[in-house]
Amino acid sequence: INEPLLKKIIYYSRKKKLISATHDLHDAIFNTETTFIAVDTPSKKKQIDLVQVKSVIEDLAVILLKKIKSFNKEHYIVIKSTVLPGTTNNILEFLKKKLGSHSSKVKICSNPEFLRQGFAVEDFLKPDRIVIGSDDKKIINKMKEIYSVFKCPIIVTSTENSELIKYISNAFLANLISFSNEISILCNNI
Repeated sequence: INEPLLKKIIYYSRKKKLISATHDLHDAIFNTETTFIAVDTPSKKKQIDLVQVKSVIEDLAVILLKKIKSFNKEHYIVIKSTVLPGTTNNILEFLKKKLGSHSSKVKICSNPEFLRQGFAVEDFLKPDRIVIGSDDKKIINKMKEIYSVFKCPIIVTSTENSELIKYISNAFLANLISFSNEISILCNNI
C-alpha cells in the first residue's frame, strides 16, 4: 500500500526530533504519559483475533506497575485498534486486576481511527471527526488536548459506543461499495 507523503513526514519529523522509534517498551512507557495501542486486529475463522491487543496489554501492565510504583504518575492508554464493543472495558478490568491498588493511576479510552488505505496521511491530517470513548474526565480532557490542533468535531461517548461507531462506519462503507457496484452493473446492462 502506498501512502503518499508518509515517507517525507517521517523523514522530516525524525530530522527535527519530533518522533523516534524504539523496540524498548520499558523505555517508551517510562518516558511518555500516553500510550496509543494501534496493532492489527485480524479475523480468524470469521471472528476477531485480539491476540496482538492482549499481548501488548499484558506487557504494558507489567511495565506500568513499575512506572507507577516509581513515579506515582498517571498514565493514559488509548485503544486505536478495531475491537468489539466492550473490549476496552475488559482491558480496563484486566489492568485493575494486574495493577491492584495502583489501577486508579491508569486511564483508558477507545479512540478508533477512520483512515483509508492509500489516504491515511490525508485522513489523519484532515479528519472529518474524532471519536473518544470514555467516562473518565481526565482522559477525555487529555485527548481533547492532544487533538486540539484539529478543526473537526470531537465526539465524546461511552467506550462501547465508540467501539460500535467504528464497526458501523466500516459496515456503512462496505454497503456503499456494494451498492455502487450493483448500480454500475445495472447501468452497464441497460
